[in-house]
Amino acid sequence: MQILTRENKLLDLKITLPVKQDTVNTFRESLIQRLTDGINKSRKGTKYKPTTEKAIALRINKNPFFKGRTDHLLALVNHCESKGCYSKFFFVCPLK
Repeated sequence: MQILTRENKLLDLKITLPVKQDTVNTFRESLIQRLTDGINKSRKGTKYKPTTEKAIALRINKNPFFKGRTDHLLALVNHCESKGCYSKFFFVCPLK
């Protein structure tokens, strides 16, 4: 028969807490995240589903104007945030 003390019970328990890791590593990723958050906020209450960062990044990569240039992407994000109209992004980056 084993007698467990309070200390043994604490050591025997395995508690795993979910840790949310920061997935943003670069400035470009933070711009894509800001754009995705804004698009998803504007889509609430509409028939459109929320979009993902991957879908936005794929649209940006298909546009040669934004490829490898964060200054143009920053200008687009700032314009969308100041006007509050994120639908312009889909005119600038059409899916082909």
